Amino acid sequence: RKIHSKLNIPFDDQTAESFAKSSISQELYDLCLKGNYILNSIKNSESDPWKLYHRGKYYYGLTTRESNEVAIELFCAAIDLDEHFDQAYVGLAQCYINYVNFGWDNDISWLKKASDLLSKVESNPFPCEEYYSSLAKLYLLKYVFFNEETDTTAFDSLKIGLEQYPSHPGLNSIASYYYY
Repeated sequence: RKIHSKLNIPFDDQTAESFAKSSISQELYDLCLKGNYILNSIKNSESDPWKLYHRGKYYYGLTTRESNEVAIELFCAAIDLDEHFDQAYVGLAQCYINYVNFGWDNDISWLKKASDLLSKVESNPFPCEEYYSSLAKLYLLKYVFFNEETDTTAFDSLKIGLEQYPSHPGLNSIASYYYY
């Protein structure tokens, strides 16, 4: 009832009775309603790219294919509002990298899309911290999964990134993977 109220969906005793008699799991029904609410709220007119970016980072951090796709929508919406928002480009690139990194779809075209997005950020003299870790991850995935000779380029990206952001956990994590 609380979910129906929050979503402004009518709920009466007849609905409750028919639901109680059905074989639908209450938990699955609640999750379906929650998912619809989240997806519909994303499409609401949000005019602050920063809020969209941070919501995208939240969903990106859940590391599921479904949450990754929600993050893609949010990063794209942030870019639509501000085409110079570097962090949103990097966030979107990270989502595309995830398709290969997590084995959801081992198609090199995801890395090509990520590379195109990261190239939009590279002209910035001080790209965001995540830029270098994303770039290094991209090159390492090309090296490991697609046998491209990009291991040296990955190392160079890590080196530059760690010089500028020595305490960044993502960069340090990727550096340890590189040495491994």
